[in-house]
Amino acid sequence: MSPFRHKPQRLNGYFALTNGFKKFGAAILAALASFLLYLPDLGNGFINWDDDHYVYDNPHILSFDGSLLKWAFTTFHAANWHPLTWLSHGLDIQIWGLNPLGHHLTNNLLHTVNTFLVVLLAARLLEIGGRSSFFSIVTPPPSAPPLKIRGGRGSYDPGGGEGGVTPKGVLIAAATAGLLFGLHPLHVESVAWVAERKDVLCAFFFLLGLLAYAKYADNTDESDPVLKRFSKGSYLLVLTLFLCALMSKPMAVTFPAVLLILDWYPLKRISAGTWRRVILEKAPFLVASLVSSLLTIKAQSSGGAVLSLKAIPLPARLFLGIKAIAVYLWKMAFPYRLVPFYPYPNDANFFAPQHLGPVLLVVSATCLFIWLARKNKLWLAAWGCYVVMLFPVLGFVQAGGQEMADRYTYLPSIAPFFVAGLGAAWVYERAAGMKTIKALFMGSAALLFLSMSYLTVKQINRWANDFVFWNYIIAEEPTLALPHNNLALAYAHEGMTDRTIDQLQRAIQLQPRWPVSHYNLANTYMRLNMRDRAIAEFNITVALDPGFAEAHNNLGILYASQGAFSKAVQHFGAAAQLQPANGTFNANLKRATEEWGQGR
Repeated sequence: MSPFRHKPQRLNGYFALTNGFKKFGAAILAALASFLLYLPDLGNGFINWDDDHYVYDNPHILSFDGSLLKWAFTTFHAANWHPLTWLSHGLDIQIWGLNPLGHHLTNNLLHTVNTFLVVLLAARLLEIGGRSSFFSIVTPPPSAPPLKIRGGRGSYDPGGGEGGVTPKGVLIAAATAGLLFGLHPLHVESVAWVAERKDVLCAFFFLLGLLAYAKYADNTDESDPVLKRFSKGSYLLVLTLFLCALMSKPMAVTFPAVLLILDWYPLKRISAGTWRRVILEKAPFLVASLVSSLLTIKAQSSGGAVLSLKAIPLPARLFLGIKAIAVYLWKMAFPYRLVPFYPYPNDANFFAPQHLGPVLLVVSATCLFIWLARKNKLWLAAWGCYVVMLFPVLGFVQAGGQEMADRYTYLPSIAPFFVAGLGAAWVYERAAGMKTIKALFMGSAALLFLSMSYLTVKQINRWANDFVFWNYIIAEEPTLALPHNNLALAYAHEGMTDRTIDQLQRAIQLQPRWPVSHYNLANTYMRLNMRDRAIAEFNITVALDPGFAEAHNNLGILYASQGAFSKAVQHFGAAAQLQPANGTFNANLKRATEEWGQGR
């Protein structure tokens, strides 16, 4: 018997261990680059766009106790249901108080960990894909050694075998995907905006869930009955991580659909004899997604964020939603003019090139990837993951007045970045032995990441404070009322009354029927004791929005100060009826009824 019969096994173990260290090393380096790049964000302040509702004007998160826990799980505050996000903000308050540095640091750390996880996930998918045509885009050079490295179900051949991928190719593809994710300026909105904690927190659990699912799928016997799978610890771990993602941001509802795509490719768990069990095993995930979707619609509706079909017809939503799929890809490739608010287009001419062109591109790409799936399923799997993860924010159920938002790409961008990583690995492998080409490739990659980092830091600086932020948006979108309104609030906070009034009047000129600007202008006049002007603006506010309880309450105060007691009681009553749980409104109504009912 040969004394060397165990040598190949020891060699395989050595290469697997070495490759594992390199994989973690690449993930750590990508994460570190991301963390360092976002250090300037630690000097930024809060922004008076949801940061107030979420953090510095939110009394519910001041104490981290049972009352916060109850409130987080039962509230639709800020038109959302995401209890883990509220708890994370509450924990930050306990650690940092209202120092914005700590809140930004938490976002930065979560983004850093997410970058680390993206590298590991990309590498794991490459390992699982193995010799299949999923990775035929990355072929090894002829000189690669014929060593087989085990990776669970997805053992792969780095040198021999059709469609193999070398360990170096895995590292290049995964590291490129991670660096694109960590350094891309399109993700600044999700990281630099404190109120978007929900994005980075949701992605953290989402990515952990995908990694856990890859391990679960690797160790599952497809002949096992579904009920047996439900009791497996690895299955319960995936389900728990998914629920945590849902409780961080409801955009995670796409998780089960992504799992099914991965089951189809590259996991190859769906076949003639297994597809029923594979789909049935997703039943708890699908039920959780349905419940989360219903809660989200209810929360958004309670906050008046969901727009009716009359406001934006369904054909327009479908057309612009499909268009957004292409525009987001364009912004990933060419990240310029990144604005935190992209308003709905005023023109309804969908046959204009800027609307019709992207839609035709999406339809053509979908047809092409379906056709290519006969030979290589990579393209359709990646395209499916990208579109599915974007689906909740394509505007088919429209919440808010924006057409698109950079933050919506935080998770969906992983699929295109993964494909870009494969492309980088393909170029690098093809350039093996050609020093000039390889040097050109490395130089181009370095230039790309340096340019991207420059744009990211520039975008981070635009979130420095209210004045920098809103003036930037005004410069990019001069016809929007929102930035003028919120810039006015920033001026009001600094006691700059003239500029406050000027900005609010500009906002009203741009959007006369928006009650918020009228309400803020009325409050400004009220503070200046200009009662008649304040009453006029409050009356416009309640005429535009009869459900504006705060405006009714303030009208009651002003009318009472002028001796118009019957009108005061009327508006106090309206405010208390609109918000019956508001102690201030009820107290005002009670006092007015008791005192003025006696002739006072």
